[in-house]
Amino acid sequence: MIQIKPGQKSRWEQRIARAGILEKTYSSAREMLHFYQQVAGFQASLHGFLKSCGYRPGSGCQHPCPDKLDFTVVLPKFQHWLHFLETAAPVAMAQAAHQLMALPWNEWEPLLSRCWRDDKVVSGKPAVCSLIAFGFLQPVAEYLAEEYSDDPKIYSGATCPFCGRSPAVGALRPEGDGGKRSLICCFCAFEWQYRRIVCAACGEEDVYKLPVYTSEEFPQVRVEACDTCRLFIKTVDLTNYGNADPLVDELASIPVTLWARQAGYTKLQCNLMGE
Repeated sequence: MIQIKPGQKSRWEQRIARAGILEKTYSSAREMLHFYQQVAGFQASLHGFLKSCGYRPGSGCQHPCPDKLDFTVVLPKFQHWLHFLETAAPVAMAQAAHQLMALPWNEWEPLLSRCWRDDKVVSGKPAVCSLIAFGFLQPVAEYLAEEYSDDPKIYSGATCPFCGRSPAVGALRPEGDGGKRSLICCFCAFEWQYRRIVCAACGEEDVYKLPVYTSEEFPQVRVEACDTCRLFIKTVDLTNYGNADPLVDELASIPVTLWARQAGYTKLQCNLMGE
C-alpha cells in the first residue's frame, strides 16, 4: 500500500502542481493543462471520499482487479462529475455531460459498467461519453490498485498486472549509473517494471526496429516507437528531469504526439484527454 509521509504532497497534489508549472511553459497545451488541473482536483476529492468511507467494490469480485463495482456509493458522485463537466469541460464534452445529466440514474450504470469492464473503451479515438466515464472511474481504479503489489521477478507482461489495461506512458527512473524502465497503467496508474529494449505493444526486441525520438521542446519526453507494429508510447526521463511527472508531462507534450502520428505511428493508448 502506498504511504504518504507527513508533509508530503499527495500524488494528486503533485500532478496539479506539475500541470501548473507546465501550463506556464508550453502554450500549445495551456488550455488542456488548465482543464486537467480542475479534473485532477475533482478526482482527488473522489479519491479522498472513497478512502474516508473505506469503499469496497462488493462481493464476488475477482482478484486482483474486481470485475464489478458497487455503484450505489459512486453514482451520486457521478452526478457531481457531470455537473462539473457541464461548466468546465471543452464544448463537445460539456454538451455530452449535459445530455447524460438529463438521463435517469439507472441509465448511467451501464455506461460506467461497460467502461470498467472493457479495456478497449478508450483506445483509438474514443467516444466522448466513454472519456467521461473513464475520467470518473480512473480515481476509483487508482484507489483500488493502491493496495496491490506485483512481484517484478515473476511478472514481465506489457499490460497492467492489476487491471489488464495498456500503459499510458513509460518512465525511466534512476538506478545505478543509468535508468530502469517502467510502465504506468492508463486506468489505475499502477506502475510496474518492464524491460527497456522491447516494444510495449508487440514484444519486438530488435534494437534496430525500436527507434527512439526526442525533441528540443520536450527534452524529458521520449517517443519509443516500433517499426514492426508501428505503435509508439511516450516515456518520461526522470533520470535527467527529476521534477517531471510521467502522466502530466505526457499530457503536455501534444506536439510530440502529433509528430509521431505524422511520422506514421499510432499511439498505443490514448490519455485521459483522449489524445
